[in-house]
Amino acid sequence: MSKALCHCRACCRARGMTPVQLLTVPVPNFKVTKGDVKVTGSPLGSMTHAFCRDCGTHIFQCPAGATFRALYPTT
Repeated sequence: MSKALCHCRACCRARGMTPVQLLTVPVPNFKVTKGDVKVTGSPLGSMTHAFCRDCGTHIFQCPAGATFRALYPTT
């Protein structure tokens, strides 16, 4: 896991601020242990977003095809 500050438009729009603090977790180390996740792509296909199907909480986002999941430490 590593920490990052992101200034990209997708992150800034998702959180309503800039920069956005992120924790990146390699895909093999990331697992949702409870609930049902809805994974969607952005309109341009450049980003992947995941939300909880029950409450709508944003779980992660990352560039399409990335080898990591970007999490918000406050989620």
